[in-house]
Amino acid sequence: MKAAAIRARPSAITTPAITAPPPGRMPRIDPSTVPRRIAGALSQMTNAQASEGAAYNRISALTSTSTNTVNNLTSSLSSVEDVDTAKAATELTMQQASYQASLAAMSNVLQLSLTQFLK
Repeated sequence: MKAAAIRARPSAITTPAITAPPPGRMPRIDPSTVPRRIAGALSQMTNAQASEGAAYNRISALTSTSTNTVNNLTSSLSSVEDVDTAKAATELTMQQASYQASLAAMSNVLQLSLTQFLK
């Protein structure tokens, strides 16, 4: 029996091996059914325990994965936030100046005729 069925119907496990006697009488026990009922209840409990254990393991794995993801993202964010702003601005300005100089040189080359270029 699945764990969900056992949770929905707890009497499936707790069905007594002893039938309740009428008031004022001793309980009547059928010895032939006791071992079978105990074995059935143990089997149901083992199955429920296995299902719950598997669910717990899945949750633990997801928790571990989530923790690792949070740590990785925090580390990435930290490295982005730790950028030296002055150094980054200087490098950007140098790259822009280099780009503009190469554009100017290329525009001069494109304006030359073939004879001017070969001189």
